Amino acid sequence: MEAIGHYDFGANLKPIAFDDTVSGDADFTRLETWLDYWSAAYEHLLSLDQKAIVFISYEALCDAPAATLAALADRVGLAAPGDLTARAGEVWPSRAADEPQVDAASLERARAIQARLDAVALSSSGV
Repeated sequence: MEAIGHYDFGANLKPIAFDDTVSGDADFTRLETWLDYWSAAYEHLLSLDQKAIVFISYEALCDAPAATLAALADRVGLAAPGDLTARAGEVWPSRAADEPQVDAASLERARAIQARLDAVALSSSGV
């Protein structure tokens, strides 16, 4: 993947320095590192101009895929929204998994960011 400039995972991972939480020498074999990286990424996105970003709740998408995709098509002004909403049948929830044991502070930070994301996420009603 390095040959095509893909540095998102594996031995070629080059993490983006969103903040000082996760450094380039962080141990990405640890779940806490990925959780902290997720938190840093979404905290950064939440700090940007929200008029230029559309967040979608995965749970809302799985609960009402057609309505959520229609709201997304409307929000971004798709000329042919049916091309997107026709894919609603391809959306399904992931398998349930036990919540892993991770550092309490990392988990608390991630949950707080998730709550902020949920508050600004596009709903199936378009709001």
